[in-house]
Amino acid sequence: MSKIKQLSQSQLIRTTFSLLLNTGLTSIIGFVFWKLAALNYNPAEVGQATTLMALTGVSTLLAVSGLSPAILLVLSSKSHKIDYKKATHGFVLIAAAVAATISLILQSVLISFFHEYDFLKNPILIALVVMLSAVTAGGVMLDSVAGALHRSGLIPTKNVAQSLIKVSLIFPFIMLMLQAPYAVIMATLLGGVVSSVYVMYKISGRLYPKKGDISLAWKLVKDNMWHHQAASLGAQLPPVVVPLIVTAALGTSDSAIFSIAWMFGALFFTISPSVSSAMIISTANVENVNVKLRIKQASIVIASLVSIPMVLVLIFPQYFMGFFGAEYVAGASLLVLLALSAMPDAVTNIAVAFLRLKKDLKPATILNVTMGVTTILITLILIPLLGDNAITAPGWAWLASQSLGSIVILIYIKSRYIHNGKREKSK
Repeated sequence: MSKIKQLSQSQLIRTTFSLLLNTGLTSIIGFVFWKLAALNYNPAEVGQATTLMALTGVSTLLAVSGLSPAILLVLSSKSHKIDYKKATHGFVLIAAAVAATISLILQSVLISFFHEYDFLKNPILIALVVMLSAVTAGGVMLDSVAGALHRSGLIPTKNVAQSLIKVSLIFPFIMLMLQAPYAVIMATLLGGVVSSVYVMYKISGRLYPKKGDISLAWKLVKDNMWHHQAASLGAQLPPVVVPLIVTAALGTSDSAIFSIAWMFGALFFTISPSVSSAMIISTANVENVNVKLRIKQASIVIASLVSIPMVLVLIFPQYFMGFFGAEYVAGASLLVLLALSAMPDAVTNIAVAFLRLKKDLKPATILNVTMGVTTILITLILIPLLGDNAITAPGWAWLASQSLGSIVILIYIKSRYIHNGKREKSK
């Protein structure tokens, strides 16, 4: 009983709860949002919208993947020495500018080389996606700062507010007979702006930038963000790149099926990253912390939370996919493969968090980059080989890369940090 009490009172659990509350509530609202889209638009149109959301995800990820973990580590341990209010504006401005630039470049490339992206040949739509990329990247920065400052309650507040706003806005957009890409992007953009403005004010007390904000933010993260950039990219790039590949190779209808399957998969995929981030936050600023205990606690939490949704998805995949319409049942096998990869995915996430705490960033970087590249390459190879079952290619690729990666990283940690059956003493 004392162990349960100790676990329930830990900073790890409190931070994890805040992060998962954000994930859980936004996921539920997200299901409602996409269900409304599926009811009013055909799969091809929904696929156009999900493709643009994936494009926004790629742009955001490339902009923030190094910044977010660097902010967590820097502010968690040195927030009392830093003008974090000033730095917050700098982080948001840097991420937003980079994401907007990447979005514009990426859209230009896709339009130029893939005819499946002809629907994007509209200056207004291009501008909306660029703005959404900037706002999304800025919002991620606010989440990172809030988590690092142990104000994690602001994260679900912001993201749930954004989700509720976009759900409420898609109704009038549908009634106005806007095409799916416009309705989805505009609803998400407006929700992101309103919610981010609120959280920015709560954190910094002002809504406008000042001289020196950007230079301070860059000074804080420039030395240690590059390893984080590569490591985070490897882990997070496949979910946002693969929909773009599916759209180019199979069309927007199959892209919609993939995105819906991945949304269900995210019910358990987001658990281990949330717990791993909480482990970093609750450990980085504590002296003589018992890292072994933190890992054990994180493992118990992940196993407890992942098991139930994983079993349900494995037993009833067709019912989950069929919730969005008969056309989406074709993704049931893909969903099963994604569910099976939940456990090895959890192992790699905890392992990478451990290596970050040890400041052993190189193997974490190599692992995530290798898994990310492997997932994308296997997907590209399997799509033409699987014929009518091509939609399952990303599932096989993800399962293979996560399984192999978990084995390799455990071997490395055992050889590096466990000597002759004795663990290296945690610092």
